Amino acid sequence: MLTIFTVKKTGFINLSAFIFFIGIQLFACHPPKKSADSNAASSCKTSGVVKDFTGLDGCKFLILLPDGKKLLPGKLPEAGFEFYDGQKINFDYREMKDYGMTICMAEDMIVEITCIEEPGAPKKPACTDTDTPEKVDWMLSIIKKEKPYRILKYQDNDKWFYYFQGSPNSFFYDCKGELICTVPGKMMNDCFQTVQLLGAGKIVWQGEENRE
Repeated sequence: MLTIFTVKKTGFINLSAFIFFIGIQLFACHPPKKSADSNAASSCKTSGVVKDFTGLDGCKFLILLPDGKKLLPGKLPEAGFEFYDGQKINFDYREMKDYGMTICMAEDMIVEITCIEEPGAPKKPACTDTDTPEKVDWMLSIIKKEKPYRILKYQDNDKWFYYFQGSPNSFFYDCKGELICTVPGKMMNDCFQTVQLLGAGKIVWQGEENRE
């Protein structure tokens, strides 16, 4: 509610008190916004260490909790996360009670990993699905560096791939900006064959000299 002051002609209002009161009114009408981070629930709260149990039949990587329990990852949030022995991770999980028996049988629990990260590891960009490569930072960087004359997009299930076709070399990238392989010149090497197996592809960018 906005309070209206009435000032008598014969009276005076203390300037400091007036400013203080106005400040209170504005604060009440427009409370400061809380940052999104202050309310966002932090993820990956559980700490653990990855241990390679390859020596046991049917076992590979298990996650050791501080209390000594061993968790077998039955499902990961993304296929691209790579485990290695001694790796320290932060993660969240829930038990997969209906998973059934495993060959390993060294675990205390089979779990679905709902959040996982390696402290200090660089964050990988999200998988990019775009028809405007010049608006994606990592793609624009390749365009400027390699100067391709055409970029084709391929889809395989829920993943996308990009073929930067140029001269003399062409480059095949996954949707996160990781180089898969290179086609030197007009050589029909394994990389070229891999691209061909994905089909015709969709042209999503062309250099100025190749545009109609």
